[in-house]
Amino acid sequence: MASHFQETYRALSRQMAAAAGVTSALGHPSGKGDSREDLIRNFLESRIGTTFGASKAEVVDSNGASSGELDVVVFDQSVASSLYEAGGRRIVRVEAVAATVEVKSRLDPSTWLQESERVRDGIGQLRRYYRPGPLLAALGRSTSPNMWEPTERAFYEGISPLDDFQDIPAVVSAYFGFEGPAEERMQGFIETPLLDAVCVLGKYTIAKKRVGFNKRANGSADALGYVWGRGDDALGAFLQVIETALGNVLDARALVFPAARYYAPPK
Repeated sequence: MASHFQETYRALSRQMAAAAGVTSALGHPSGKGDSREDLIRNFLESRIGTTFGASKAEVVDSNGASSGELDVVVFDQSVASSLYEAGGRRIVRVEAVAATVEVKSRLDPSTWLQESERVRDGIGQLRRYYRPGPLLAALGRSTSPNMWEPTERAFYEGISPLDDFQDIPAVVSAYFGFEGPAEERMQGFIETPLLDAVCVLGKYTIAKKRVGFNKRANGSADALGYVWGRGDDALGAFLQVIETALGNVLDARALVFPAARYYAPPK
């Protein structure tokens, strides 16, 4: 028997599919794309709580690097994350970003290499800087210098958004398509290094088991794609993937805070 949660998201999946069908009547391709991106942003923003936000955004780091504009950026709003906002678009600092979602009218599994390179050359060029929170700082004081030094060095040199470090997750790279191929054809796409999750509305959500950890895995258990939901359960499963990424960020927030490097030299 389906739970109330499942029934709710099954109905919502059908409603979203109908709304996406309406956008197909728009004459200009960019208009259709923007409308479908809005559907996903609104869906996420209304369900991930007030701690996190979802917006079309450019992600930047304190060195001046930029990801370029991304369809949906899910970010922690509790850490002064947004440097600029206008017309529904934001500039968000990379330390606050939990996940990005690329929205496609139709997902094409043959683009796996192109998408991996886009992640690598976009948000992958940024660096994240943190400082230890009280608990981690106390642990550092009680640990031998030789054991604590790698953590201090990582915080000073910066951590790639594509790499997890201890309990700090990597930024999750997800894809949402309103149409797409059969499930079997997307397995290779999601098992590509740097790509974490894919949802085709009304068909399936496939994601790695440990979203946000070991994104560069290739040929190991961490690289495998798992079906989190099929049919009308795909939408609820996609939300669960995003919620898992947000939970990992909240766990990390107990240990570290973004470093104040945007307008001051590093200490």
